[in-house]
Amino acid sequence: MIRAVIFDFDGTLANTLPLCYESFRRAVKELVGREPSNEEIEKCFGPDDLGVIRLLLPENPELHTKGKELFLKYYETWHTDLADKLYPHVEEVLRKLQQKGVRIAMVTGKAWESTEISLRHYGLEKYFTIVETGSPDGGIKPQKIKEVLRKLELSGAEALYVGDALSDIDACKQVPIRIASVGWGEGVNLEALKARNTDYILQYVEDLPILVESL
Repeated sequence: MIRAVIFDFDGTLANTLPLCYESFRRAVKELVGREPSNEEIEKCFGPDDLGVIRLLLPENPELHTKGKELFLKYYETWHTDLADKLYPHVEEVLRKLQQKGVRIAMVTGKAWESTEISLRHYGLEKYFTIVETGSPDGGIKPQKIKEVLRKLELSGAEALYVGDALSDIDACKQVPIRIASVGWGEGVNLEALKARNTDYILQYVEDLPILVESL
């Protein structure tokens, strides 16, 4: 029986990746006059916001703290323009899970500051009472998922993780916990998810409560 669902954030609940790309790009440009591409930025994903800035500006450690501050400024300023809405039916599904007594938590690689900005923007604070965020030193999702399970006093068999990335599948295997990979995000490669041996693929957000009930 699934008693808790743990969600990723970027690309899972909302298409915030364009916002992330643009905010990192503007921060780097303001500091050193260079505009990194989406591909360059994406290669740095894994650590949190400060960690990404460190990887984008490896030769400028004195600029890292300022870079994070600028990223957060642009992330909040451009949120409405570049990531105004959740994916369709996300809040409806969160409400349905909550009404069924399923605990809801979040584990994201983002830093707390940008996570809090998005939770507030989308009005999601009431759903996520437990939120674990990333580290500037690298990806720590397995540890954070285990921390959520500890706080909820649940085993991995009693919970389900929902995420969009191949790295989410790898992280869940380390816990271990089952993962439902999302098929509704921008540019999702379903064949790549299958090849990584994800447990389930959800084509639509509305399929999640059905899956939870079946487990």
